[in-house]
Amino acid sequence: MRLRLPSIDQIAAGTRDAVLRFPAPVLAAVLATVAAFQLIADTPGTSEEPAIRLLLASLLALPLGVAGTVGLERRLGGSAAGRLGGIAIAALVIPLYWIGFAGWTDTIRATRFAQLAILFHLLVACLPFLGRREPNAFWQFNRRIFERFLLGGIYAAALFFGLALALVALDQLFGMDIPERTYARLWVLMALLFHPLFFLAGVPRDVEALEADNAWPGGLRAFARFVLVPLTTLYLLILTAYFVKVVTTSQWPSGWIGWLVSGAAAVGILTLLLSGPPATRHEAPGAALFERWFWPAVLPAAVMLALAVWKRIDQYGITERRYFLAVLTIWLFVTAAAFTWRRQRGLFFIPASLAVLAAVTFLGPWGAYRMSQRSQLGRLEVLLDSLGALEGGRITKVPAGADVRLGGEASNVVRYLVETHGGRPMVEWLGARDLAVGDLPADTVRHAGAHVQPVLAALGLESFPVGDRPQWLWANRGPEGAVDVTGYDWLVPLRQRAPSDTVWPGGDTLAAGLSLDQRGIEVRRGGAMVTAVPLGAALDSLAAWRLRTPQGNPPDSLLRVLAPDGGAMVHIRQLGIRDSAGSWRAQQFEGEVLVKRGTGNREQGTGNGER
Repeated sequence: MRLRLPSIDQIAAGTRDAVLRFPAPVLAAVLATVAAFQLIADTPGTSEEPAIRLLLASLLALPLGVAGTVGLERRLGGSAAGRLGGIAIAALVIPLYWIGFAGWTDTIRATRFAQLAILFHLLVACLPFLGRREPNAFWQFNRRIFERFLLGGIYAAALFFGLALALVALDQLFGMDIPERTYARLWVLMALLFHPLFFLAGVPRDVEALEADNAWPGGLRAFARFVLVPLTTLYLLILTAYFVKVVTTSQWPSGWIGWLVSGAAAVGILTLLLSGPPATRHEAPGAALFERWFWPAVLPAAVMLALAVWKRIDQYGITERRYFLAVLTIWLFVTAAAFTWRRQRGLFFIPASLAVLAAVTFLGPWGAYRMSQRSQLGRLEVLLDSLGALEGGRITKVPAGADVRLGGEASNVVRYLVETHGGRPMVEWLGARDLAVGDLPADTVRHAGAHVQPVLAALGLESFPVGDRPQWLWANRGPEGAVDVTGYDWLVPLRQRAPSDTVWPGGDTLAAGLSLDQRGIEVRRGGAMVTAVPLGAALDSLAAWRLRTPQGNPPDSLLRVLAPDGGAMVHIRQLGIRDSAGSWRAQQFEGEVLVKRGTGNREQGTGNGER
């Protein structure tokens, strides 16, 4: 494929053809550009939500209009019918998203937009061939629009950087004041207007004639053979070896196996789609061999992925992400089994089946959003029952002294439900269980996260940490002057970044350092132990306080730790603690250790700091 920049006449002719053939997608591109310009303007005192809603709805209308236009052109025979049909489809479907947008949280808005965008782009690939057996035309059509999309991106990027450089030159050489927003507007014009127009101008018209086209560009062939095939083969070999390890050791698949399986499957399917037109694929032995063995190699990987997903859902219930991963796992296994059983199955099945899944899982009680909400509400009920806050089907406050781990899990569920599905469903569910949660503001969607704390307070969960347990926590003492050393004879300063920093001096010098397990402070004289101060309980208390109170300094009572024998006291100024295998350990320490005279004559412990 030779890369040649189009002339002005070609751009003008292509733009005219795109506007006449695809009026609905072109209008959507214009509206998306207008909405993006409004967001860039950032006018004080105005809400961004209308512009965001217009932008997202227009970006969805663009691929949907293309799919409807090309599909109806073939069905009804004629460009006029395709134009009107494309406009009608976009006009019927997009308002539904526009209306539902107002009742979704930011998280659901992003997820639903991504799901619909995938669905509509899949429709562009397969809708024109629905009910037709044209494997070669299907491959050539999608190859051409794929190349056109990439080529448009290259042209748009070249134009943007070229024009942006020209603006920089005007600014620097002639002193013209070019606002920074000008560059953002230029990018929007290239990405949301030029690129769609360029792409639409290259969508094939005579789709039926593509059935006789056996062209396979050399660049695409080399990319598939020498990049995609080796990469996919490497991934599958790693997955197969790991599957053998899982079977022989009887261990559970790693949780992150989903990323590798999903990546290998995506690259492999892309490789199949780019491995030449079906009519001439037998002429490329490498492509035929890859197509024959790819799907059987995917089967064990799909089984491992299913086990990993099932374990996660069994432990933590269904969320939107787990739902989609579970559905795609089932699809991957069924598809791999179908292509293994019948190798001549057409590639049309792949985008068509994915489009059906995307549509079916979008709405209804079986959809991702309703099922996730029901699953997490059920999990919250089980947790509240375990915490002693469920009596005869009625929910009460979690009693004091409840299990911290279960309380933290319940807090996480509340956070997920409120931030993802809004405050209103959660409050209604609690109200049906005779638990009153204070009146919420009318805007329970846009700022749903602000309603987490009221719900936690109503359930008695406000003292439990909300969110995933972090790996690092910090505790600092506020600014102060001298250290009160009353009752002690020596002050040993301690500033340590890691346990390996400890150097015990010889002679009669006192020195302090972190113990090897990082849950205690040791004081030594000439290498011999003088005293040890366990920090295990203090670290756990500081971590619990910090998880409940993300900001501010801990109280002094948490920053002073007395040795069991009373011979020393640790004075914490700054402390960094790390979660290691479920146990908090001091990783960085700054402060002082106060030691009484004669402490070294006492019998000391090991200083391991464990409770």
